[in-house]
Amino acid sequence: MQMHWEKEANNKKITQITRPDVVLDFINKQPGLKEMCHLFPDILAVYAPQLTIKGFSGEFEKQFEEMLSTSIAKQNNDRLNQNISGTGLTVNKLQPACSLEVALRHPTFGNYISIDIACNFVQGKMGGPETQYYEIFEYIIWLLSSDSNWLPKEIHNFLLDGMKEWNVWISSYQQIQNYDRKFINSLYKAKSHKTHKLTEKTKHSLLQWVKHSLFILNLNDNPNIIMDKFFSYCFIEAYLKEKFKRK
Repeated sequence: MQMHWEKEANNKKITQITRPDVVLDFINKQPGLKEMCHLFPDILAVYAPQLTIKGFSGEFEKQFEEMLSTSIAKQNNDRLNQNISGTGLTVNKLQPACSLEVALRHPTFGNYISIDIACNFVQGKMGGPETQYYEIFEYIIWLLSSDSNWLPKEIHNFLLDGMKEWNVWISSYQQIQNYDRKFINSLYKAKSHKTHKLTEKTKHSLLQWVKHSLFILNLNDNPNIIMDKFFSYCFIEAYLKEKFKRK
């Protein structure tokens, strides 16, 4: 049954960025899937992290709330026992306030840095099932599009910041195509984030990449507006600063 569910989900493009009501409807229509999700809500949280957001969980609301409460209690106990695991993942350098699986449900995202939240949203738990469906750049384009407006603003902004700080939207791209080659090469050849300038050709190259991503995502947003948002969120500056910091 699991292979059938996965095949159906792939055919219908049920992913992390699918509206929660559509995901819940899909679960209800697949024979046996709803029952399995109730038995293993932790696995459901990995495949559909959007359902862990308060108010978006449908009939799984109570189970995700119990998962959060249990996770908070465990983390508090570990903190009392001076367990330092996970302290490198948080903004306050203390142990996380909850597990990553339910961090989108926590008022301060479990105190995780935004990179970890974004990474978990896209790729799921380390060592867990493969959940990434799109290229990293395509997730960014989705977050910049009107299709992501259903996300609560605070969560939307935190994920967008995490995608920017994660800085893997170029290196994770499977294959450089003709339409994005000039833009990507300009970043690889850049000498400094301060001196890097986009030419009309490199801007056009980026615009084609945006258009391609919107096509893959089946979205009708204006690509020029999406590109302007990409600029305004300083993805290029963040990438170049990190690139030269590593040297």
